[in-house]
Amino acid sequence: MEIKGKKLAVLGLSPAGMSMVKALARMGAQVTAFGWEGDERNRALEQELKKLRCQAVFGEVSKEALYSFDGVVLSPNSGLYFEAFEAARERGIPAWTDIEWVIRANPAKTIAVTGSCGKTTTAVLTLQMLKKQGFNAGLLGGDEHDLGAFLLQKKKLDYLVLEISSTRLKETTSLKPHIAVLLNIFPAHGERHHGSLLEYAEAKARIFENQTAEDFLVFDAHANNLHELIRRKAAKAALVRFSIESKVEPPGVYYEAPDIHAIDAGGKTSKFSLSKSRARTYPTNIMNLMAATAVARLCGVQDANIQAVIDAFRFLPGRLRTLRKLDGVLFIDDSKACNIGATIWALHSFNRPILWIVGGEMNDGARLNRLPTYALGKVKRALLVGSQTSQLAAYLQDLPNVVEVGSLRKAVELANQVAEAGDLVLFSPACPPDRFDAEAGNERGETFRKTVQGLPRTPRLNMRQGNFVRI
Repeated sequence: MEIKGKKLAVLGLSPAGMSMVKALARMGAQVTAFGWEGDERNRALEQELKKLRCQAVFGEVSKEALYSFDGVVLSPNSGLYFEAFEAARERGIPAWTDIEWVIRANPAKTIAVTGSCGKTTTAVLTLQMLKKQGFNAGLLGGDEHDLGAFLLQKKKLDYLVLEISSTRLKETTSLKPHIAVLLNIFPAHGERHHGSLLEYAEAKARIFENQTAEDFLVFDAHANNLHELIRRKAAKAALVRFSIESKVEPPGVYYEAPDIHAIDAGGKTSKFSLSKSRARTYPTNIMNLMAATAVARLCGVQDANIQAVIDAFRFLPGRLRTLRKLDGVLFIDDSKACNIGATIWALHSFNRPILWIVGGEMNDGARLNRLPTYALGKVKRALLVGSQTSQLAAYLQDLPNVVEVGSLRKAVELANQVAEAGDLVLFSPACPPDRFDAEAGNERGETFRKTVQGLPRTPRLNMRQGNFVRI
């Protein structure tokens, strides 16, 4: 669509939404921005939009409110406008997600990554491998909010890597990635899908539904629910499997300790060493590396460049990242673990006794009642944070030493006081940020990191040897 002179509506005033507003305005569109970010933030946004010569609409609108526009852009934080968005689409108005608008404006080959866990790490690793080969590649979605920059992009991209959530996928109709990556599906994000795991899986399936036999679908070979979804939806793309448990049929990638092995369609195998890589610490990151390796090989990245990225692996903020070792106690930041699947992975990544800080927004469909099954034998103390600790305590009553703390800062301080040498303090909330908890919000990872870095030295019991304890 030609943008200049068109009357466009952007729904949602998150950083990603505002990025689209700015880019479309620079391209000559008449932009009206719809959203609600709270009274104080709305006032600041209104002034910013005036400078851009854009209209602002705050709060709810009628179902017919978008009928007069030439096109509609759906961005995050746009839940108030779903009904109006769907009505505009049904009326024949070009109503697409922000990612669809970017893809339509950029002719690059598309690689789309989704899953309950591991999206960001896999997408970033894929981008690094492509760039190491010399491709001009960009990353869109996830922690990268400057979507508008891709609309203004002058130099042609070879590849556009998308990290795409179920929310965006649910409203996406035209996405057709050349390579789709489906990492996993865990019970998560029920608040976005009416508490229905089936509806959540249906949204995830959008990543491969429009693919053809010329495209590729990379997925975990041992995830039964992925197999069933792919079978039921009759995926047309060529299947590329990865596995941490056993060899796979070609083409694919598998782990056979201590190395990753990639086998092409003709049966030729390449081996990638993990000896220099921090990724070998946790199985989850090995799986992310395998998925990225599968994609890179499909794109023609040479083995030496894949190996270089594997060797240089670094943990991303909020994803099983070690913050500090204080008097024999490790503090691990897994604050991006917003669902049960991510937290289960975290709990099973360690052999140390765990003091687990958990809590946030309690949502339908989160299946939090399953957590004790995976936490028993791993967790020596659970510290509950947020505004809904009593509800969470009911789910976790079978665990030892469940304490309702409420404050994230206090939970960190208490964990530090009671931890013994050899313990591990893990912040893996298993829930989205708590909108009723001003301390947490979307910055709870930063709150955790600052609190941990500010902890004082603490006298501890050493790990017990027989019946003798040293102080």
